[in-house]
Amino acid sequence: MNLYGGKILWIDLTSGAVTTQSTSDYAGMYVGGRGVNARIMYDNVGPATDPLGPENVLAFGAGPLSGTLFPGCSRTDIMSKSPVTNLLGNANVGGDWAAELKYAGYDHVVLRGRAESPVYISIRNEKVQLRDATELWGRTTYETHHAIHEELDDPEIKVLCIGPAGENQVTFATVHSNVGNAAARTGMGAVMGSKNVKALAVRGTKGVTVADPKAFFAACMEAHETVRGADYFEEISTIGAVRGEYAYVLSGIEAGGDAHETAPDFDPEGKTDYHAFWKKYGHKRTGCMGCPVHCMENYTMPEVGSTVLSCELYTQLTWEVRNDDMPLWFELILRCQEAGIDNTSMALTIQWLMELYEKGILDAGLTDGVPMEWGSREAISGVLESTVARTGFGHVVAQGMKATAEHLDARIPAERRGGVSTYDYAMQVNNNPMYGINPRMNSMALSYAIGRRSDCIQDLDMHQFDTVSAPVYPGWSEQERLEAIAHESELATALTGKADAGDPESYEGKAQIVHDMGVTTGIPDMAGSCKWHTKWLYLDLTPEHYAKALTAGLGRTVTAEDLLRASLRLRNVERALECTMGRRRENDTIPKKEFNKPVSRGHWKGRLGVDPEKFEGMKDEYYTLRGWDLETGVPTAATLHEYGLDDIAHDLAERGILPHWTGESVDAPVTGHDR
Repeated sequence: MNLYGGKILWIDLTSGAVTTQSTSDYAGMYVGGRGVNARIMYDNVGPATDPLGPENVLAFGAGPLSGTLFPGCSRTDIMSKSPVTNLLGNANVGGDWAAELKYAGYDHVVLRGRAESPVYISIRNEKVQLRDATELWGRTTYETHHAIHEELDDPEIKVLCIGPAGENQVTFATVHSNVGNAAARTGMGAVMGSKNVKALAVRGTKGVTVADPKAFFAACMEAHETVRGADYFEEISTIGAVRGEYAYVLSGIEAGGDAHETAPDFDPEGKTDYHAFWKKYGHKRTGCMGCPVHCMENYTMPEVGSTVLSCELYTQLTWEVRNDDMPLWFELILRCQEAGIDNTSMALTIQWLMELYEKGILDAGLTDGVPMEWGSREAISGVLESTVARTGFGHVVAQGMKATAEHLDARIPAERRGGVSTYDYAMQVNNNPMYGINPRMNSMALSYAIGRRSDCIQDLDMHQFDTVSAPVYPGWSEQERLEAIAHESELATALTGKADAGDPESYEGKAQIVHDMGVTTGIPDMAGSCKWHTKWLYLDLTPEHYAKALTAGLGRTVTAEDLLRASLRLRNVERALECTMGRRRENDTIPKKEFNKPVSRGHWKGRLGVDPEKFEGMKDEYYTLRGWDLETGVPTAATLHEYGLDDIAHDLAERGILPHWTGESVDAPVTGHDR
């Protein structure tokens, strides 16, 4: 198969059996990466699956453009049932692992069962081994990479691994490729640890074939030139997201929530200026294989150490917990990377505990004698370390927000909690801790609520982000700020046809923008490349760029419409699977306390805020665009039929959850899937 490794590698960890399946069984409808993973999940996990049980399935997927010349060609999609949400779990990680998997002749690796003792998986073309990982158990992610390279005596081996947090099945543990690349948010590291798998080490020597090398090269070069020619390329490739993240903080849309409800503006002296930190401690820029952007910052802080970071890693363990000690922040980030734990989930959990402490609900007696005071080194580091090790109160925190709330509620009188559960104070969607980006922008509230992993990041309305943060964007003149706002407003109007679509305080067009972003970013997730190169981060790759490269590489015509349709199909598979696990319209929401609440600090202080009735109206509009039932949020039979998913429609009907099902037949599907 041109552009594909050609095989899906299935490994039964319980028996040690290794089998393969042709990727062509899935690729025609689901392309690759997240698309194929989603269908594998639908066929193999369900409502009775224990996320940390041997029956759960963990899939690692590359895409057809992985390991090629296309920009950002080495994203790995990781999918399983999530121990965080008990719904579909998914994470995407960069580096170079996906490319090496393709070179070994595989597009996906699927793990089932549980190894009797710790193992790591060595894949060297056709040679697949389960190797003893007893000596690796307990090592950090950095140490594990180094040790496997030494043991296998090959510097070209690419490694995905977990740290101690994953071994200890902390529900929000991560999976790491090389330094700074983490698959986070939904606990894929915990699932890997539950299977007694420390790492997957891959070495391939086969390469990737293309049907028309000359045309494929031209398509890839056109894509590279488009990325390099984008307006945002210079900034993101030279200083990264440091100014952007600080703009979000200054505007109040980051860290404008619970961490600052009762506090004056934090850090008036600007100690957390991320750009200043980059200028002082930045070593060099780095990025994933095949990427012209190099979006990650490589830092060396002599008194702490070295690591790589980007994007959300800046704000969570500073502003969210009111920590202006930047050496402490850097130390915490390094520790999260080494331990293999999600920085966002950890920070927002600590923020929640600190808010409970500030309100007099939580006392130090419940947190191992440590007062959960804002910005406290002892509190932040203490909870982090005990959570990784699952000792003391950390053993409770490691189980997630809901379990922690149940533990606290049983020990705190109802009157001290204000008559509600401590969970009501948590910033979460379906138990997944929210990013620091507060949901008081209307489109942000919607993207959180309908997010495919109870997470906003796939569906961000970047137009609203820009119009909200531009007034305080560091380094811009007033004229540049006004031009940025006008530009984003024009794009929003052009997409939706609605004049007010770019107005942050309007609800017009927001559902359509969120829907469009989700469909757009599904394409690189299936292709095996980076969504940052699309309109998601203003780097301008379009579905046409992907279609042109796939057409030349596969030797058959692929259109932009084909890819958009595949992305729509993918999202319906994911949504249908989550609906079998219990997700409905009432689950698509934000914390009740967040409605009708304006931004609490920064440029937008006292403004924005989401009206609950208009929020439900946006959901109606979004469900209509997706073809989901307005009452339940379940994909309709007509929608599933439209995307060739009749077998899923039959399955939902048999489960009694297909909306308005009257028993009429749906055309029998033609698939290669065994149910």
